[in-house]
Amino acid sequence: MGHIQTKINRKIVLAFLSLAILFLPKEALGSTPYLCDSQYALCTSAKCSPIPGKEEISLCYCTVEAGYSFGNKPCENVRTNKDGYQLLRSRYYPSKSYRNCSNERTWADCLDKPCIVNKDNPSEAVCTCTNKRNQGDYVVQCNASCDSDIYSSALTSVVVEQSKQFQNQDKLPTAPPVFCK
Repeated sequence: MGHIQTKINRKIVLAFLSLAILFLPKEALGSTPYLCDSQYALCTSAKCSPIPGKEEISLCYCTVEAGYSFGNKPCENVRTNKDGYQLLRSRYYPSKSYRNCSNERTWADCLDKPCIVNKDNPSEAVCTCTNKRNQGDYVVQCNASCDSDIYSSALTSVVVEQSKQFQNQDKLPTAPPVFCK
């Protein structure tokens, strides 16, 4: 992830933060997800960096994907801002396995959050995600640790419930999540 961080200069990050703060949603997780076939930022295994002076948000280093995904906001196309940066939202695509974390560490909620595509590497995006803490068990990818760093995540109960919602569609994997140790 270090190579992504070094490619994004301070000016870009500050401009992005100004834009992204305007889009930070305040609502809770919706009950009916929007299934979209589009380009999106996938942050399921993203490592994140806290923003000094902004305890409520982190920058998460995600990948740009195309295809089916879901979110709690309506589908939207990639937009280009006046500075020529592509803007998109982070959306969710199910993983095969997760690690359950039961601690009070901070994690980042990236679902439906604003992202900017790295001009130097369009397969990478930086997303402004909301920091969460003390809300119950959460998940990380099996190659991540529950005891260090900030990762993009979701509450375990939400991941399990969402996997049930996928049972009636044929665009996303429908297997229930598997938890690693």
